[in-house]
Amino acid sequence: MSWEARRKALTHIWHWLHVYAQGWYEDSNKKRKAIDKKLDDALEGKHSIMAWHEVDDLTKSRSVDVLDLQPQVIKIRPPKGDEGAVAALTSTWWREAGRTHCRIYYGVWSMVDPLSGTVCEDGSAGRVPVFWGYRFETPERGSNHAYHHCQPCRSLGPKGTASVLESIQVSERYPTWPLAAKDEVDLALCLILALYGFDGFELARDWLLQSAKGPAAIALTEAFLRIEDFHIQE
Repeated sequence: MSWEARRKALTHIWHWLHVYAQGWYEDSNKKRKAIDKKLDDALEGKHSIMAWHEVDDLTKSRSVDVLDLQPQVIKIRPPKGDEGAVAALTSTWWREAGRTHCRIYYGVWSMVDPLSGTVCEDGSAGRVPVFWGYRFETPERGSNHAYHHCQPCRSLGPKGTASVLESIQVSERYPTWPLAAKDEVDLALCLILALYGFDGFELARDWLLQSAKGPAAIALTEAFLRIEDFHIQE
C-alpha cells in the first residue's frame, strides 16, 4: 500500500478519535459533575488543544511528506474504566529516504490520593493529578528497537520535549513492548485497541470504513483485518 494511502488513513483515524471523544464528553458532562478542574488545568494549561475544525481539516488532501500535529494535541476519550480522567494524543509522521516513520504520543491525567504526608500546592491534602504516557513507534533504523513498539514516556512529544509537570517518574526506555503492527496504520489501531478494547475497535472499524474512500479505505480495511486476526473467539 502506498505511503500516501497510509498517511491519509492516519488522518481518518485521528478524525474518528475526536468524534468519539466529542460525543462522550458532551454526554458525560450532562450526567455527572464536570471533570475535576485540576485535570483540565493540567492538560489545557500546558498544551494547545486542536479545535474541532482543525481536526476535521486533517482529512483534506495534502501532498507533503510530513503530517505533524505537534505542538498541538487532540483531546480524546479517556480509557474505558477511567472515565474521570482526561486524555490526549499528538503524533508526527514523516517520509525520508524511501521509508515512512511514525510516532504517536499518548497521555492521560487522572486524580489520585497524594503520597502519605504530602500536600497539594495550595496546602490542602486533597487528591492530586498525575500523568502517565506512552509512545507508539514504527521500527527504529539500525537500532535494537527495529520493530513496532511502545514505551513509557513523561511528555507529549519527541526527545527534548519538557516532561509534563505531573508525570510519574518512570523510565522512558523500558520496557519496550513489541506490537502486532506491520505499518503506521496498524500502529494507530493498536492504540485504539489498547485504550478501548475490541468494543471500541469495532466502533472505529464501522465508522472508518464508511467514511474513508479510495486508497485510504483499502489501507484501513487491510489493517483492520490484520489486527482482527488476534481476536480470540470463545
